[in-house]
Amino acid sequence: MRRSIPLAACRFYLWGSLFVVTVLLLAAALVDYFDRQAFQAEARHRVEVVNQLGKAVRTYCKETLRPAVQAHTDKLILEAMSSTFVTRGVFEVFNRHMPQYRYRQAVLNPLNPRNKADEFEQRLVEQFRRNPQLKELDGYRQYHGRRSYYVARPILVERRCLQCHHSPQTAPPELVARYGTQTGYGWKEGEVVGALLVYAPTEDLVAQYAWIRYTVWGVFALMGAALLGGGAFAYRRLLSMNHVLQLARRRADQANRAKSTFLANMSHEIRTPLTAILGFTEELLLQRRNQGADPEELEQLQTVLRNGRHLLGLINEILDLSKIEADKLQLEIQPCSPAEILADVASALTVRAQQKGIHFHVNIEGRIPARIHTDPTRLRQVLFNLAGNAIKFTERGSVTLTARVERKGRNKRLVFRIQDTGIGIDAETLQRLFRPFAQADASMSRRFGGTGLGLVISRRLAQQLGGDVQVESTPGQGSTFTLWLDLAHLRPSTDLVGNEALRLKADTAKEAPAAAKLPRLEGLRVLLAEDGPDNQRLICAILKKAGADVHLAADGQEAVEKLQQLLQQQTPPHVILMDMQMPHLDGYQAVRLLRQQGFQGPIVALTANAMQGDREKCLQAGCSDYLTKPIRREQLLRTVARWAREAQQPLASAGGEPGGLDK
Repeated sequence: MRRSIPLAACRFYLWGSLFVVTVLLLAAALVDYFDRQAFQAEARHRVEVVNQLGKAVRTYCKETLRPAVQAHTDKLILEAMSSTFVTRGVFEVFNRHMPQYRYRQAVLNPLNPRNKADEFEQRLVEQFRRNPQLKELDGYRQYHGRRSYYVARPILVERRCLQCHHSPQTAPPELVARYGTQTGYGWKEGEVVGALLVYAPTEDLVAQYAWIRYTVWGVFALMGAALLGGGAFAYRRLLSMNHVLQLARRRADQANRAKSTFLANMSHEIRTPLTAILGFTEELLLQRRNQGADPEELEQLQTVLRNGRHLLGLINEILDLSKIEADKLQLEIQPCSPAEILADVASALTVRAQQKGIHFHVNIEGRIPARIHTDPTRLRQVLFNLAGNAIKFTERGSVTLTARVERKGRNKRLVFRIQDTGIGIDAETLQRLFRPFAQADASMSRRFGGTGLGLVISRRLAQQLGGDVQVESTPGQGSTFTLWLDLAHLRPSTDLVGNEALRLKADTAKEAPAAAKLPRLEGLRVLLAEDGPDNQRLICAILKKAGADVHLAADGQEAVEKLQQLLQQQTPPHVILMDMQMPHLDGYQAVRLLRQQGFQGPIVALTANAMQGDREKCLQAGCSDYLTKPIRREQLLRTVARWAREAQQPLASAGGEPGGLDK
């Protein structure tokens, strides 16, 4: 005869089961809530990434590109002076690589019909007009066949907009000739005329998050099972949450790969035209300087060259940050002299400080190691960023860079302290100072320029070097940035140096001989494979002025055929310059084919890709060396001369001596 279960035990099981079910229901509701919040946050993050890119492009056009062009001409050049036109052009390139994202400037009364708002966008603009306090609208919409999340912000007419949009009589003639007089005029200052919309895809997010929602609400179907075994369900839930974390990690990896791909594509698309812009500007500057041009004209050319190099620096900062975040930045640890690095920083920044009318001092307090083991390039970059920032934000007074050894507990540190008498930083801003794209406030970007990436890169580089960057500041009185490195991590030498070493480095720099002349390439045959017409003209001009005989190919297939013709004529090229991104047959395939056919001569890769692994990819394909665009004249000529010399080609210098390319 079976024994009956006691009533007390049944009650305990019943109430215990009800308690377990209640807890599970609450947990299911919470997980579903946070699941929806995570979905919204991820979609919002995608929109903000694209919006930040659009803001950066518009800011660069307004503050750098437009003034640079206006310095050369009074005409209206839409392709360079209109932030709307430039932004649309950049995002047309962006959309070719990531078509699921859209950046849209919709206007009710536009000049360009492509900016005409559709019915949905017209309703958004009307909402902004009815509610002037409304700063943003968001939601979900089927756009171009995809379910997308959008964020819309109003476009307000500013005073400068009326220069083109007030009336056809006051608008630039070039604008009227292009778009006519029927639409795009009659705007009023402060009026809402359109909306700026950013669309981000959500179809993949729906698929990624849907299974979580189904799992959570499936708990209701398992209530009966929970009455029989709450412990088993808890164990199953732990496994499910572990699966959620694994999916989240895979999603993060996918997003990181997408970001790296996007940065690589944007780097290539921007660096390619920069090659022609910087190269021809430098060519024209040298030509006009040799012809004794007017100083004002030379200054204008130097302005274009300086701003182009500034844009290249911004691109390099973004790539550096991407490498650091992906943990793919490789340090080159080697012995180096801290005093020599300090002297380099002083030499580079003293002129900049003098131009602003402030003093820049570099000192060594006490004694520091004569040699340390670290990455000198990255240490120099951090010091240059910190000291350069201090000079940029200091209007009067001085900036002092001091190096010393300090004791922290049982450890010793090599400390670099940069102190300025600049504008200072308030406590609230200090908390976000080392975040990407962050500055003290919006006016700082307009007044001083920059992307806010320098400090982020500096701190993360310092951490990889075995230290950190700290800051103390008082608004209106100045700031002190401190870079410290653990001496035990640096393996310092036993001999110590002081200020006399710094002065010796400075004196040596003053007495250094003038830079060697650029090599001559008489008698050198170069086969150039490049599909861009502007880059073809630029590189050919540089090589021919140096005396080289240049043979041109427009793609990889033509380069292979051209080489065969030269070999048949018994005039093989001494060096091949190969662009890696070309139609029909790209550079990688062409190099592999040439190596398979037995060509052993030097092949130098030319590419606008500068991400981690691009150099290794070119070398694995069979290239001898690697040059990134924009191409620098000196670097190009010395690379060609060096490889021709190493290949022991019979070349003659300008004086007729064999092998005299780069003495």
